[in-house]
Amino acid sequence: MPELRTHDDEILFQRIGEILGQPGPVPADMEIAALPVDSFALVELVIELQEMYGVRFGHDEMRALRTVGDLARLIHERAGRDD
Repeated sequence: MPELRTHDDEILFQRIGEILGQPGPVPADMEIAALPVDSFALVELVIELQEMYGVRFGHDEMRALRTVGDLARLIHERAGRDD
């Protein structure tokens, strides 16, 4: 069954697309390893998202993430959101 997405998710996926220079939102099921960026750009993306949402997470947590949806869940958990 597809995962329900919240308005916050839509904003997050759109913002990731903007940061990556994509014409629209990045799909939740997109593999992080498949993002069209090098490792430096990925670090910049993570830093911007952490600042945008006021959250912090470590390198080990990032390495455990598989998809953009996993990243959204981690941000929601750290921001204390349940949606």
